[in-house]
Amino acid sequence: VNSEKLDRFRLQASIPVSGAAIGEIHEVIASTVGEANPNWAIKESSWKALKSLPGGKDQSVYHDYSTFETARALLKHKLVLGSVIVDAVLFFRGDLAHAGEKYDGLNIRLHCYVQIAGVDQEQNATEAVVFQTFRCDKCLKPAYTRKKLAAHRRTCSERGLLKCPYQGSTLAYDVRNSFNSTLDVSTRSMGTSLL
Repeated sequence: VNSEKLDRFRLQASIPVSGAAIGEIHEVIASTVGEANPNWAIKESSWKALKSLPGGKDQSVYHDYSTFETARALLKHKLVLGSVIVDAVLFFRGDLAHAGEKYDGLNIRLHCYVQIAGVDQEQNATEAVVFQTFRCDKCLKPAYTRKKLAAHRRTCSERGLLKCPYQGSTLAYDVRNSFNSTLDVSTRSMGTSLL
């Protein structure tokens, strides 16, 4: 795993499939995966034990296989199916963007890499995923565009209404572009330009 994804609260170890318990788990999971899609395969070397300790921080969003490898699979197979089967076991493709969460208690789980047969993929490697998101610095509400963040900031209950810092004005920025209008009036009255 990319060393930036692990910290002192997240530990990992490879698990050989030589023991009876993990061998049986491997057979059941590999069979289930093969039934879901005959092109999917699990190697015996792909099993890891993950241990998350209480504390730490949420991880950044990442995926286990790089987009380059996924793109190659798409070019070769024309279609790469995506599915999530949720039960006691969670199956998802390695290019699904996900992030580890901090835990309040000890969490131990098994992790394995499901690969597409015939496509070489490096196991246990991660790639950062960048979504352009914005977050209010007061209430932490997310927004997916700067425009939506600006609209939220004008009415954020944690922040209160923003006040105009120019000429002692008490106008709130509750109207779009009111700041630009204030600047236009201010600079015209002074006969100068801020640019």
